[in-house]
Amino acid sequence: MTNISIFVNIFLRIEKGVEMDEENENLGKMFREKNKEILLNNLTLDIDRNLDALKVTTDNCVLLETNKLLIFLKNFFKEEGIKYQKEELIGIIFREKTEINKIVNNRIEQKKNAIKDGFIKQSHESENLLSNFIEEYINAIKEETEKMNGDISLDIKTRICLEFSQYIIKKYTLSDEDQIDRINSRINGLFKDTLIRRILEEIKFRDDSLKNQAIESYQKYRMLNENTYGKFAD
Repeated sequence: MTNISIFVNIFLRIEKGVEMDEENENLGKMFREKNKEILLNNLTLDIDRNLDALKVTTDNCVLLETNKLLIFLKNFFKEEGIKYQKEELIGIIFREKTEINKIVNNRIEQKKNAIKDGFIKQSHESENLLSNFIEEYINAIKEETEKMNGDISLDIKTRICLEFSQYIIKKYTLSDEDQIDRINSRINGLFKDTLIRRILEEIKFRDDSLKNQAIESYQKYRMLNENTYGKFAD
């Protein structure tokens, strides 16, 4: 073999190696992008399921506490000799339950959209995930939850203390100070405080579940990268 032939063979091998490296790099990039999309889609699905389930459990909390309040008011009116219509009182309590559910569900929906349109969307648009992706994601959940909890607590306090209890006092023309104190104590105190506490407990439970699901999904993402194209795993 001449020197020229040897040179040509060496050149072709080098060129082929470069092409293979480029092909491998493109293939690795494709796998990473596909695996990233799988992860982010799973996180989005988990958010939707988790927060939709939260709406159901908080609705049940509101239902339970408003039923307790209904029983209290019926007994209170009977003890105090205050005339009321049972069906009308049930309707008043039902409307209040509906209004509180709207408050909570709207705030939950805001949290859902904030995470999906914020952190998740930004991650979709980024070429690569952050090295501390899962920590940043959990922090995003925590921040939105803290904001939501504060908003829910304030909204419910405003609704119950400034509107609902005052409506009951005026509706049934309560003028005796002891009667007003009992109503305010039960509605603005026990009812409000118990309701907020139970809702926040449900939120924490769902948040813990969401964080655990995120960690599990991220671990699967890492394994998927290694299994599909380990050379280019993050």
